[in-house]
Amino acid sequence: MVEKKMDYYLIAVLIAACLLCSSAQNSATTTEIRKPIVVLPPCLRWGITNEIYVTTIRTDRPIVDFEIIVTQEDGNVIFRNRVIGKLAGTPVPIQFLVPTGTISTRYKITIEADGHAPFMTEIPGGPNLRLIHVQTDKQFYRAGETVEVRALPLTEEGSIYQGAIDFSLMNADGFELRTQTLRATNRFIPMKFDLPEHLHFGEWKIVARPAGFRAPDLSFDATFKVTDYDLPNFRVILVANDETVDQTGTKIAVNIFAYYSFGAPVNGTVSISCIKDSSGSALVLTSSNDATVMSNYFDCERRAKLALIWKSTVA
Repeated sequence: MVEKKMDYYLIAVLIAACLLCSSAQNSATTTEIRKPIVVLPPCLRWGITNEIYVTTIRTDRPIVDFEIIVTQEDGNVIFRNRVIGKLAGTPVPIQFLVPTGTISTRYKITIEADGHAPFMTEIPGGPNLRLIHVQTDKQFYRAGETVEVRALPLTEEGSIYQGAIDFSLMNADGFELRTQTLRATNRFIPMKFDLPEHLHFGEWKIVARPAGFRAPDLSFDATFKVTDYDLPNFRVILVANDETVDQTGTKIAVNIFAYYSFGAPVNGTVSISCIKDSSGSALVLTSSNDATVMSNYFDCERRAKLALIWKSTVA
């Protein structure tokens, strides 16, 4: 609701500025017939209600009628409406549905108002896609590493966009190296991109667009740096109970802490490899009888809590 109110305020300020400019121009040239002021969206979204604002200029007529016509690029009229008795200088919102049955990539907007010159323009059409959230798992990568990405496409209503989306890996020079076309299935879209072994360092991007569209207002991206870097040193502390394990099935509680040399906690994952000792015994996972490696995420305190089970095995 706050966002909607802000849109109305911005539109009102824009129209007021246009009216002041138009009034100044009219005072200089009173014989010129002015066009109405029209605020358009960047494109018309298919399958939803679109909205434009029309403001007629204050002339000798305080009350003005006007007609709006929306036409597809094949000439088919999808919307026509005559607006009667509107006060000049007042923004008038016009709402109309763009049908999905006969979609078009270009639409012609025509507005004819009494005492005004005709207003005509073309704007693109596109899918009902408001935003694509794109995230990478890190901000810095080396050559040859894998970039793990997840994306969430949203419609104007806030639901998940179900259409096909092109995800492209773009290098620091602006060239698209690889593209994947994927769809959301009621969740984030996961994907991976492998960086080349030989590349130019700099700012790279993952660019997301609806399949078949390259309009700037339908392009979204996540940037990251590719460089040759060294990780800072950090310490890993493993704290386990020191009780003597002398029987099968005994649980061992393990806490793992990881800190950088300057004291900040490390955020990541931890893996433990369990090896046999001289007696031929090993520590293994409870969920897999033969597993010898286990992992877990750090919690909010940057501590991994693991429960190992002692099991006797044959050397």
